[in-house]
Amino acid sequence: MNFKKKLLSGSAIDSISVTIKYHLCFWLLLLLSACDQDKSNQSYFPLNNNSQYIYETTTTTPLAKENNQYSVKNLGQKLLDDKLLFVRQTSLGTEYYFNEDKASGDIIRIAKRTSAELKPVYDIAHRYVLKQPLITGTEWLVPARAYLMGRPFPTEYELKDTLRFDMQYQIISTTESIKVPAGTYENCLHIRGYASFKMGRLLTVIQDHVEVTTDEWYAKGIGLVKLHRKESVDSKYAYGGDYEMQLSVLK
Repeated sequence: MNFKKKLLSGSAIDSISVTIKYHLCFWLLLLLSACDQDKSNQSYFPLNNNSQYIYETTTTTPLAKENNQYSVKNLGQKLLDDKLLFVRQTSLGTEYYFNEDKASGDIIRIAKRTSAELKPVYDIAHRYVLKQPLITGTEWLVPARAYLMGRPFPTEYELKDTLRFDMQYQIISTTESIKVPAGTYENCLHIRGYASFKMGRLLTVIQDHVEVTTDEWYAKGIGLVKLHRKESVDSKYAYGGDYEMQLSVLK
């Protein structure tokens, strides 16, 4: 009888121990989830919040002015060659793969996959989205291409498909207030990308001056709330344009 009591007592203790371990694991997972959520709430470029961003866009060139919508959705993390990366998918079907460096806190784009590609293609050079420290004056370089420029006459190759250059980005401010259709956001991070270079005319040695500027505003815990890009070329043999994105809905 005493042996049975001891056996029952031992089983009960084991059961209690398992229950305690279960609850400890449960609360630990909740704590880690809360930490991740808190980190996401403090980020200017949240990647793990499963949110969908819908933007109103306006594209203006000498040829036309178009108003459209563009959306981006966070898909969480996926394995890419044994690397766990954050994935964002656009309404055009393109997937972008990002890494948030644990040591520095830098957010870097690693690869992308268009709707026509079976596998993601790694960027030749890592593309910084945001680089620490997030203070006025921080700079970084980003490979870029033309999005709006074109020729006023038919050509075999479009400028937006072939023109490549580097843009110098800099944090301009961390305290700006931005009003967009989704609301007003305070203390936004304002970064500006700038490029200036010469572009040759077709079949001549003459070169025209080109300037490209991109202004982006990020709200803490939200992400990109506004973008304005301007591509200018001083030539009658090419044209530039303006592009603007404003956050209208956050799901």
